Amino acid sequence: MTDQDAPAPPVYVAPPAPAPVLVPGRRTVLAAAAAVVLIVLGVLGVILAVAILTIGRGILDSFDFSSLPGMQDIQDPGNFISSIFSFVGILLIIFSAFYVIGGVGALRTAGWGRVIGIVIGILGTLFWLPAIAGTSQIEDANPAIAYVLLAAHIFVFATLAFFWRSKPALA
Repeated sequence: MTDQDAPAPPVYVAPPAPAPVLVPGRRTVLAAAAAVVLIVLGVLGVILAVAILTIGRGILDSFDFSSLPGMQDIQDPGNFISSIFSFVGILLIIFSAFYVIGGVGALRTAGWGRVIGIVIGILGTLFWLPAIAGTSQIEDANPAIAYVLLAAHIFVFATLAFFWRSKPALA
């Protein structure tokens, strides 16, 4: 047997390198803080709503609303005002539930929680901006709470919209 008749040695061909895969970034600490802010605001809203529904109705019962302008035509003005307080309290509980649900979702890195948080941030900002303008029209009003709530809603919106995840990494 000669060298020309010998079979050629096998050629090893390395498999192609795997393509780099982008691993999504992790939720940022700021996004977790925004989620906690949503949860805290929701819990405070529920506490305020329960106070309106319980204590507010008791306080309203001690006032006579028949002397207020426009209340002469209503048969029971106290009951009418009490119904308005009940409506506001129930509406506040519903809004607060969205705050808590959105905050828990954002804390668990769920996309729907982020979306709820962004919507709450936008709507809250649109609500508290005129509230600040309105308190400047009242002589002895202190707009500090309105400023804090406006800043909290802007923080929630900006964080969940722009700082949700860290930069993606190559795996």
